[in-house]
Amino acid sequence: MLFLNKLIEHQASRPNFYALANDRRKLAYSELAHTVQNVTHYLASQGVLPGMVVGISITDEVDHMVASLSLLAIGAVQVTLASHESDEARKLLAERVGLSLLLTDKSDVRLSNTPILVWDDLYFYRQSVAEVLDKSDVQGMLFLSTSGTTGGSNLILFTEQQLSLQAMRHLDYRDERLMRIAPVEYNTSKRHRLYSLWNGGENFFRPSSKIAEVVEYARAHDVTCFDISRMHVNELIAMSNPSLFSGMRIRPGGAEVPSQLRQSFLNNVSQSLYVRYATTETGAIAMATPSHHDEDATSGYPLDDVEIQVVDHEDKILPKGEVGEIRVSAPGMATAYYDSVAQTQLRFRGGWFYPNDMGYIRDDGQLVIKGRKDDMINLNGINIFPVDIERVLESHPEVKRAVALGIGSSIHGQIPVAVVELIDVNGVTDVALQDFARAHLALRYPRRIKFVENMPINHQGKILRHEIKKLFVTASQ
Repeated sequence: MLFLNKLIEHQASRPNFYALANDRRKLAYSELAHTVQNVTHYLASQGVLPGMVVGISITDEVDHMVASLSLLAIGAVQVTLASHESDEARKLLAERVGLSLLLTDKSDVRLSNTPILVWDDLYFYRQSVAEVLDKSDVQGMLFLSTSGTTGGSNLILFTEQQLSLQAMRHLDYRDERLMRIAPVEYNTSKRHRLYSLWNGGENFFRPSSKIAEVVEYARAHDVTCFDISRMHVNELIAMSNPSLFSGMRIRPGGAEVPSQLRQSFLNNVSQSLYVRYATTETGAIAMATPSHHDEDATSGYPLDDVEIQVVDHEDKILPKGEVGEIRVSAPGMATAYYDSVAQTQLRFRGGWFYPNDMGYIRDDGQLVIKGRKDDMINLNGINIFPVDIERVLESHPEVKRAVALGIGSSIHGQIPVAVVELIDVNGVTDVALQDFARAHLALRYPRRIKFVENMPINHQGKILRHEIKKLFVTASQ
């Protein structure tokens, strides 16, 4: 119960700080530890034991985090069965992890024969303080899944100890009032809320789905750290009101934020832009701070205690400036996938995690990401990084977003193609964009360009390349 012990520490040192707050409820650290202990005692009385696999399907984010902290304290293994997932996806995940119990705020939820326990927040929050739990060495565990941008996902089981080590890379959270666009039902959001609570930070949860209302709520509560996805960067730029973001650190995560988009943000929104490079398996790896946003769109320097190397196909370390495969070692990172031996052997080797990203380390020590290893295009023996095509296309004034990829060709091996989302649907033709790209890329220009109204993305805002690939016929070229 490492996290509960931390909450008890914060209860004494910063009792009036808001640990968890939304437009329905505010819990200061003076109350949170007591509430978690109440819930933990209740769960134990209902037969929840250390090691039991318990699902959480609670949409209220304060309640969800209280439930999550309580399951950690009791030593259970928890998994989120998110409301945005289909019934079939939730059922498959429950079967995959061997779910024993579902903790839910909806009495009509059913998962085959899995018992349910309905969350009654009025009961939990009106109870008197329970006796203090025995501070044993029991550790809760948390399932997280990878984003699955290529059509599948891996499961990772983290212990409280691993999560606490990851949280140590975010000591700045102690002095932050954090708001994240993504709800806690998403992997990264729940984990960052746990990081913040470990360090004694304050957490505010969004009140609605409209970005303008979220920003207004953030301003009203003096939020200092505003975490967004790349798809929200354009929305903030469109608001064209820098005063709204005064005093906030804006941190896009997940998908790459190209240099043109960074500069537009710096010019129109705020100079306080932080771009994070992270993986589900390792947690945060590197951070580009406001002084790092140049034409390379770097990922910045490695965070404390994180080691990054760039290696060739034989795992030999490459010199600075030379592109190769990135590998990472960090405290608290995963060491295996839950139920995939083949993926574990591929991605975890010799104490390193291989995130399947290509890049290089600059002479100044900053990391530059060139793209996914599997996404590299081979045109007649010429290696083409999709990101190079995307950056050129996105430099065109009519292009909002571009995604490049390779499709099979019996003659050329692969040919580069691209999908483009325009600012104005009639702003430019595909032929004009091809000519523009050819002038900058020579042989590396995309041979075909298709327009889409909206890019296909997953729930975390990451591009679904396997969906984009379906737009192209992969017959011989």
